[in-house]
Amino acid sequence: MAPPVPALTPEQKKELADIAQRIVAPGKGILAADESTGSIAKRLSSVGAENTEENRRWYRQLLFTADKRVEPCIGGVILFHETMYQKADDGRPFPQVIRDKGALVGIKVDKGVVPLAGTNGETTTQAGITFLSGGQSEEEASLNLNAINRCPLARPWALTFSYGRALQASALKAWAGKKDNTKVAQEEYVKRALANSLACQGKYTPSGTAGAAASESLFVSNHAY
Repeated sequence: MAPPVPALTPEQKKELADIAQRIVAPGKGILAADESTGSIAKRLSSVGAENTEENRRWYRQLLFTADKRVEPCIGGVILFHETMYQKADDGRPFPQVIRDKGALVGIKVDKGVVPLAGTNGETTTQAGITFLSGGQSEEEASLNLNAINRCPLARPWALTFSYGRALQASALKAWAGKKDNTKVAQEEYVKRALANSLACQGKYTPSGTAGAAASESLFVSNHAY
């Protein structure tokens, strides 16, 4: 029989509540940058980039060092184990780069998804309510998140985003494995971050200036979260 789990102290409960509130503050969501080495290989190969540690580091640095326009949009970043120990060009560990922009750092600790009662095959995890893009295109993910937040129902929780592909597809395509494309790729990332910041408040209106991959399906057969 497993030993009983110790109860949290009032101080620990407050700390957890404060962390959750920071991550899903109005207009903020999560950048899921926790692709495994194998998963990110598929993304890199799609733009002709070799799956090396340096390319993985450079691409993630591109996201983490985007300018301050993303600061009101990203409350937390989920990292892969490797990324926790990588550094930016200026010598700062990536977790510090992220914290310097006001976001919280974490790693994936759930064990996957479980069936959601009363639905036809939908699944859920249990930490807050975040909308996963699930293979939708960038624009679909923003529009659907916006529609959910415009639904006139009482919600006792914030409903925000935890997007990987739906925040990165256009940025990845613009980068194409070339360091000279860093700035244009960061612009694509910022554009999606701003769109989803509005969508999680029910305020998103398509601008007609979507990125190069905004309408492309991001569906991956048999993808495992």
